[in-house]
Amino acid sequence: MSNGKFINGGLQLNTNFHTSQDIAKLISMLNNCYGLISSMYEYKKGFYRIDIAKESIGSLIAIVDPFIIPNMRDKFTTNLFFFGEKL
Repeated sequence: MSNGKFINGGLQLNTNFHTSQDIAKLISMLNNCYGLISSMYEYKKGFYRIDIAKESIGSLIAIVDPFIIPNMRDKFTTNLFFFGEKL
């Protein structure tokens, strides 16, 4: 994974240098195993993003919250507060 950003209430994850097949497998797992609404977007030839819908942000938070290290919590909660989500 590379970086990502919150946009329009959802989350975009950059996946530079990963194949579309790998990203499709990951999206399938996010959708089927975790119940998230996610999709793949080719923003430049051969470069893809994973879009996680704003309706899934609350579920995503519940999944990743136990794994956020203390010194990153401020960055994470600041972004979520901006979009109206709470931990």
